[in-house]
Amino acid sequence: MAGLRFGVRSRLVLAFSAMAAMTLVTSAVAILSFSEVEARFIELTTTRLPAMAAATKLSQQAESIVAQAPALVAASSPTELHTIDFRIRDQLSWLAELIERVRKTDGEAIAMARVDDLARELERRFVDLATQVERRLSMEALDRQTLGRLLVLGRTITGIRDQRETEGPPEDAAIARRWAAGAQDANTVLIAALATTDAAILRNLGEAFGDLLETAETESARLSDPLSQDMRRSTAELRHLGLGEAGIFNRRQAHMDITRGIQGTLTRNRLSGDLLSGASSQLADRIAEEAVKSALVLRAELHNRGAMMIVLSLFGVFGAGIVLLHLQRTVLRRLATLRAAMTAPLSTRPLVLEGSDDADEIGDMARALKGYAQAIADREHALRQSEGRFRAMATNVPGVLFQWFWRPLGEPRFLYVSPRCQDLFGVSPALVLADWRKLGFSLEDQRAWVVRAAQAARDSRDWIQEGRIALANGGERWWRVVAAPTPGEEPDTIILNGVLIDITALKDNERDLRAARQQAEQALSDLRSTQDTLVQAEKLASLGQLVAGIAHEINTPLGTGITGATFLDQETRQIAGRFRSGTLRRSELADYMERAEETARLIFTNLSRAGDLVQSFKQVAVDQVSDDRRTFALDTYIDEIFQSLNPRLRQTRLTVERAIEPGLMVDGYPGVLFRILSNLVMNTLMHGFEPHETGTIRVEARLLPDSAPGRVELVYFDTGKGIPHEIQGRVFDPFFTTRRGQGGTGLGLNIVYNLVTQSLGGTMTLSSHPGTGTTFTVVFPIKAPRGVQAVPSPQPIKDSGAATA
Repeated sequence: MAGLRFGVRSRLVLAFSAMAAMTLVTSAVAILSFSEVEARFIELTTTRLPAMAAATKLSQQAESIVAQAPALVAASSPTELHTIDFRIRDQLSWLAELIERVRKTDGEAIAMARVDDLARELERRFVDLATQVERRLSMEALDRQTLGRLLVLGRTITGIRDQRETEGPPEDAAIARRWAAGAQDANTVLIAALATTDAAILRNLGEAFGDLLETAETESARLSDPLSQDMRRSTAELRHLGLGEAGIFNRRQAHMDITRGIQGTLTRNRLSGDLLSGASSQLADRIAEEAVKSALVLRAELHNRGAMMIVLSLFGVFGAGIVLLHLQRTVLRRLATLRAAMTAPLSTRPLVLEGSDDADEIGDMARALKGYAQAIADREHALRQSEGRFRAMATNVPGVLFQWFWRPLGEPRFLYVSPRCQDLFGVSPALVLADWRKLGFSLEDQRAWVVRAAQAARDSRDWIQEGRIALANGGERWWRVVAAPTPGEEPDTIILNGVLIDITALKDNERDLRAARQQAEQALSDLRSTQDTLVQAEKLASLGQLVAGIAHEINTPLGTGITGATFLDQETRQIAGRFRSGTLRRSELADYMERAEETARLIFTNLSRAGDLVQSFKQVAVDQVSDDRRTFALDTYIDEIFQSLNPRLRQTRLTVERAIEPGLMVDGYPGVLFRILSNLVMNTLMHGFEPHETGTIRVEARLLPDSAPGRVELVYFDTGKGIPHEIQGRVFDPFFTTRRGQGGTGLGLNIVYNLVTQSLGGTMTLSSHPGTGTTFTVVFPIKAPRGVQAVPSPQPIKDSGAATA
């Protein structure tokens, strides 16, 4: 019988079915009415508007492509040319796609054929323009190479002239000067021809070059010694560079022709682009006119169909009102009565369940409400059981559970303290609830307790704090509180629920750990002090080696100077004696003057050499004992470093090779660089080679390409015995050495590592295989940073036998 009842659901289904029927009728009429409008709208949106947009984009794309032509002509490198050409080709492909789109949608056959022809012509123009620009760039690259050869040839001509003036007779020197003057002038004319863009000037330069070249060839033919062969080869090279089939004059004339061709192609490109843009604009205007006509027709149809829909909507609203009135009488009024019964407090009056016996859904809800009342009673019973379990937990947990009450303007207090308070801290919970200060806090901890609890309550964050409690027996206990805030029942009140834990044993362990840590830190401090002392000793030992080198290097030029001075003194005394006795002859005086001039020159040369050595050693010594920052030439300074190490290197059979990039200026600490290289050399001499063993030490330095800011790569390589793989990860550790008791301190490579990472702000890589030598690679900024910190010690790379600092 329940399935046959006419309940709330049936009423709702009937009401909504009636509304759905009215909506369906209205929708059917609307669909039939708007079918023609839809057809016109589809035509407008899928044909007219896309065609108009594509035609407009077609005109814009043509103008954009033409605007790329000046950039293509102005390309200064093949890479830039290819980039711009690729971009133009991509835009041309997009242009062809737009043309095809317009043709498919609404394209007039004649207009589209005209647009298509203009687009193809524009594409051909750009291909020709790119080819001409590429030829021009190739010629300009060849001109730059030729300019380099001319500069080298100019230096060669000057060198031949200087050598002839120094070694040959005066007549040959005069011929060489005339030849050099003509050749240099011819070389200058060729350089000027590379820079000219005027055809008349180019012809004048060609005539001048021919005259100068003829003069140089005539003068070089007057000599026949081996040196004159160089003069004739230089003259022949001038002729080849200037008048050869691919010579400068022919090539410059071709360059001018290509430039004129580029300008003509550029003008034709602009004309083709303008024609294409105009044709595209006319096509877009025609399509736009047709689209406007279609839109006006569509708007009239929409007005007519809209009026019809308003009438149908009014009928629908009237029907919906009737349905809602029926629902109000049969459903909504009964639901309101049931809601009032549910919200009435049970403590003031009994629950009224009117209509609970009705055989519909509202009756079912009334009967369910009775079941909920019984469930609430069961929940209250379960809550009492839960309270019992909580009391058991509060009694047995290893800590004091509590609730702390806080309000902004009131006195804070405990709302609850678990019984464990008596066992842990010797104070009864009742005493603490009456006065929380009876817990035994010190005055400082009392203030901190109140402040930290208030901060946690205001900020709604966890409260974690530690402190001490004085016990009644004279002892003390450490505690830690962990609590979380929750809103209280009263306004502006916070309840902090937490636990007070006894951490006395943890604090005792922390005290023992601190004592152990202090002992370890003192041992580390003693170790670092010892390390600093050994580093200073290593530095002074290096300075001693430098002083020994100074003495050895200066000894030879000073000895030669003293010998020359002694000889000159003796000769002068003899000449003076003969002069006073009147026996001095003119030939003896001439011989004396010649010997005196030669001896003075010898003394000056050797003393100048000694002065240069002193100045070089002085700068290296100052840099070694100080860490002053300055800008220096890397190649020159490395030469000075190895010059100071020569006395030690001469005792071996090792060869030193250097390949330093010339002109590389470094803004940093030269003393640091000296200590790095000297320690690496000493490490090679001590560990890399046996006494009297032959080998090579090579130092390379270069500026790394594509590094911003600039970074320098310094490579130190020796062909010694190498470093075993199993100790490569420890070679940079302080005090690690394989020559303990044989002069090794274990600080050399550690000093190098610290100087590279801390003073230079760089990195260091070790690569070594036993029997093949060792390579240290240092990479550091060309401008040393300030305040650089050391990075962790390097670890070996097992696959390649390398370690990186």
